[in-house]
Amino acid sequence: MNTMSAPQASAGATFEDLSGVSTATFSNPYDALIKASKNDPVQMQALYNTHRSTRNSQQKAKMLDKDFLGPNIDPILLRLSDPTIEPGFVDPRHCLVFWGRPSECIKNLIERVQQELLAAAPNLWIMPRENLHITALEVTHSKKQEEIQLIVDSVRDKIPSITDFTFDHRARLIKPMIGFDASALALSFVPATGEPSELARTRRDDAYTYHHLRRDLYSVCQDIGVAVDSRYVVPSSHLTIGRFINSSDFADDKGAYNPQKMEAFIKKIEEINEWLEKEFWPEHNEGKVPAGGDWLVGQEKGLNCRMGTLWYGGGSSIHAEPIYLMVNISQFISSLQGDSPQVLYESAILMAQVKEFCTLLFQNTYIMFNRERLPGLPGSSPRPPQRNDGYGRPPQQPPPPQAPPQRSPGYDARASGYDQPPPPGYPVQGGQQRMPARESQSGRALQLRPIKSPGGNAYAFGNLVAVSPQDFPPSRDGSDVYIKVNRNYVLSARPTEGCRPGEIGLTDAQRTWAGISLGPQDVVTVEHYDAFSQGGQSYLGNLEVEVGFATRKTTEAPYDQEELGAIFKKNFENQVLAPGQQLLVDVKSIVLRMSIRTVQLVDLSMEKSESASGATLTDPGARGILTRHTQIDFFKDARTDIKIKASSRRPAANSIIQPGFKFEDMGIGGLDTEFSAIFRRAFASRIFPPGLVERLGIQHVRGILLYGPPGTGKTLIARQIGKMLNAREPKVINGPEVLNKYVGQSEENIRKMFADAEKEYKEKGDESGLHIIIFDELDAVCKQRGSSSGGTGVGDSVVNQLLSKLDGVDQLNNILLIGMTNRMDMIDEALLRPGRLEVHMEISLPDEAGRAQILKIHTTKMRNNNVIEGDVNVEELAKLTKNFSGAEINGLVKAASSYAFSRHIKVGTMASINPDVENMKVNREDFLHALEEVKPLFGAAEEELGQRVRGGIIHFSPFINDILEEARLFINQVRKGSTPVLSVALHGPPGSGKTALAAKMAMDSEFPFIKLVSPEDMVGFSEMQKVQQLDKIFRDAYKSTLSIIVIDNIELLVDWVPIGPRFSNSVLVALKVLLAKPPPKDRRLLIFATTTERSVLTQLDLFSRFDADIAVPNVNSQPELAQVLQQSGAFSDRDQQRAIGEIQEITGSSDVGVGIKKILTAIETAKEDQDVPGRFARVMSSAISANRSSFT
Repeated sequence: MNTMSAPQASAGATFEDLSGVSTATFSNPYDALIKASKNDPVQMQALYNTHRSTRNSQQKAKMLDKDFLGPNIDPILLRLSDPTIEPGFVDPRHCLVFWGRPSECIKNLIERVQQELLAAAPNLWIMPRENLHITALEVTHSKKQEEIQLIVDSVRDKIPSITDFTFDHRARLIKPMIGFDASALALSFVPATGEPSELARTRRDDAYTYHHLRRDLYSVCQDIGVAVDSRYVVPSSHLTIGRFINSSDFADDKGAYNPQKMEAFIKKIEEINEWLEKEFWPEHNEGKVPAGGDWLVGQEKGLNCRMGTLWYGGGSSIHAEPIYLMVNISQFISSLQGDSPQVLYESAILMAQVKEFCTLLFQNTYIMFNRERLPGLPGSSPRPPQRNDGYGRPPQQPPPPQAPPQRSPGYDARASGYDQPPPPGYPVQGGQQRMPARESQSGRALQLRPIKSPGGNAYAFGNLVAVSPQDFPPSRDGSDVYIKVNRNYVLSARPTEGCRPGEIGLTDAQRTWAGISLGPQDVVTVEHYDAFSQGGQSYLGNLEVEVGFATRKTTEAPYDQEELGAIFKKNFENQVLAPGQQLLVDVKSIVLRMSIRTVQLVDLSMEKSESASGATLTDPGARGILTRHTQIDFFKDARTDIKIKASSRRPAANSIIQPGFKFEDMGIGGLDTEFSAIFRRAFASRIFPPGLVERLGIQHVRGILLYGPPGTGKTLIARQIGKMLNAREPKVINGPEVLNKYVGQSEENIRKMFADAEKEYKEKGDESGLHIIIFDELDAVCKQRGSSSGGTGVGDSVVNQLLSKLDGVDQLNNILLIGMTNRMDMIDEALLRPGRLEVHMEISLPDEAGRAQILKIHTTKMRNNNVIEGDVNVEELAKLTKNFSGAEINGLVKAASSYAFSRHIKVGTMASINPDVENMKVNREDFLHALEEVKPLFGAAEEELGQRVRGGIIHFSPFINDILEEARLFINQVRKGSTPVLSVALHGPPGSGKTALAAKMAMDSEFPFIKLVSPEDMVGFSEMQKVQQLDKIFRDAYKSTLSIIVIDNIELLVDWVPIGPRFSNSVLVALKVLLAKPPPKDRRLLIFATTTERSVLTQLDLFSRFDADIAVPNVNSQPELAQVLQQSGAFSDRDQQRAIGEIQEITGSSDVGVGIKKILTAIETAKEDQDVPGRFARVMSSAISANRSSFT
């Protein structure tokens, strides 16, 4: 029996990278995985998963192996936990790391997991809640204390550049899972890839992953000269939650290792992982991450720089030198006040604060404090937005100093103070924070008399309010004071001796905004304003500003948006702004009036570089602080002639595409290529900055024409395009609705369509939002000018009005007209040229893959609700629905559903349903029955063709096989695309079976579109009607990828009469043109024509228009006739011999020379007689004699 062992832990142990990525050739090892994943977060997550799953499977197999001796007991942790083993023992391994502390929700999750693990192994060592951490970057490990101290001393002042890195670089982790390991238990995560979350993250936010964060931290260390020597592999993201320090959990009664207990423990881990996946992973890896299932690394207090014995969560945090900080405090206060520190320290409050601050520092209580985070310090970087997690609130008046907490003796990993609360009265990080300013002398709101601002241009162009220092003493950090006037209007006040006590100096713009007059009896209520009283969202993410000239002094030169934004931020940074507020700005000695139109408020977690997201607000109470990261969009004041140049670096204020939009959400299938072309032609230019488009000198596409067969989804596509775009609700107009009986009203209706777009374009120019107009049945209004037989000319004037609006003198660049028609040939060609409806997109019949997509869309709800049988194969139905349009497929699904309904209607009733209706499901048979009912408009004319081949094809001669084989070659030639159009003439005597053979060839081809053109369908047609019908049939054929047209009795179609002779020249010309006309691109057409008058077609110069011809013979000999009689099944061998013998006896010849059609008719006639052979012989003899006489 094996006994438990306690192997020694290796201080220098490293871990194996199992993601399959090699870092050997990279100076920054984290770049290897980024390159391997092509910088795609989804692939990065997959590689992290590969590493995690591979390692887990290896470790699990190891722990279940028959040679496994038990878990590794950590000897150092064992001695630290039980000092009696080796009194005075200390951990010799010193490290330097940067930790990320988990959020409270993750800590709660880990506690639940730890409790479950303790239930299975009560003697596990559990990482304390306050010690939990993830190692974002290990600088070095297993060193002596002196070695670590040397590194820290050399880079101490640069450490905040790493600890504060996560304030601006947010990375999210998801999908927690416990890993298998013989030494420790850890909860691992993988980088997020845009999964929906309650943390207000977007796919764009998650493009910066936890792996990018680790890569950047490594680079920062390289930049500041710190060599990184880490044990951790590239795809590592875990928190240690427990270790093995006792063998009893896996031992039997005799102390020997018990494999069954380890199997039970592993099973417990698997159960926990199943629970984690069910409760905290996104559903099907695509849904929303449940609450508590993800966290932002460093979201609590940035990263924690730790040194010391850190293996079990201990060590101490690193902060700046106390003496250095004390000197900087003194210099800072002196620089702000312009006086000696001695004078300032006479203030009791300030003295108490400085004393408490320094006391805490010298007692090594951790405080994240550096020049970059101290508001107003010269040379400091931009202050981050206010945080909503409780760490960035404005400081309150400090309470009396309290004694610092005493450290308990012995091993205590929490003594670093990282998780201790911040010292009272001092900001920890972030936010527009101030030292507490004195209240007004009354301690309440003041009643002040408004006067004109005494501050001159500095106050007027700085949007500053002048107040007396006695009413509002200067703040200790020298910044302006936020005040609220008349309970509603927040302004920045600057004390000045030019303003007497009891007065407040307001500029003209401020008085206009707040509605304040300067009467001798007028007073205003003024009080201090807390800029963070609105909660976390106290900063401005985006501003819309309307700009106009404030005086008569103007200029024709356009103003650049980037320059205006820089001036605006320089003048008003850190001020509180709100919608409706008016500001004056001096730009090159020209005064501009700027009005705040809308704002977007953000908090720290939402602000990303120069972009922000949130609701656009126009409420005057929606105010926030302007920062250098606020994005500002300028629009011209329509009342002035100011010109604003569009930005060439920033996209338009209104993104053209809805955020998070996916094409599969549109509910339209089979049009991927069309959508790609529409997007490239019509929308790609609208994504780029307007200034860049202006530099290219191009105009956006203003019109799209969707044309194609009915039912293919043109109207649906137009509406879904409107949903795809971040624009106003599209205007949907039906063509006939535009027309009006009153003179000029139709043209007025056209102008109304563009009125809103014209108004906005005058105000905003190229920054205007997109206006979409959907014009259905365009051909009803925009016919070719001059084609109307009426005398009013209304149609022509409507077309003229539409042309002028689309591409007239005053061009609009903010409209998109989507027209739809199935008669593109009828539309005035002036509308179709570039600049108007220039993008022509055919919405054709879907191919097999497209039909499968459409079927999936229409059966999605059935599958989600489990009301469709598993035998319904979408791919099979897609093959069976050749040339079905989207509407026809929808009809097919409804027809199939009706069969399912009928099965659950009570027999003998029409309105009662069976009790088992809740078990109703649509099955394959329902769809097959529906296919018999629903026929495609542009499908094969199977019924008509089937009537031509009722008796099948009788192969009475080798010539018949040759004819069918030759036709098969022609069909393959067209199918493979080598010939776009091919015409074949079948000629022969009357009744020889030409039509039947042509129908057989067409049906055997399995082409989706087959049309039979027969003279009997055009009886009573005029010449022009025949031409139009032929043209329509050929145009319909062009809508299908593969088509066959069978023209029967072509000489009758051209009205050929031998007496005269007479024929229709119009029809003849139309046929000549259509036979040779090539179909559109990617369309192929095969034409079969039958004739009994080859010589006539030759005279009409029509026969030469065919690419090939096939001669169809009569039944010419007695053996051939015998073959027909045998295959007909109506004659026995004896009757066949008798009938043929009698025919030869009557005619005196063995020749037949009769068409197959007459022979089959004779057989049917003979069946009605008692003497079948005799009757057949007499009828056939008569036919043979008639044929002979016709040729003599």
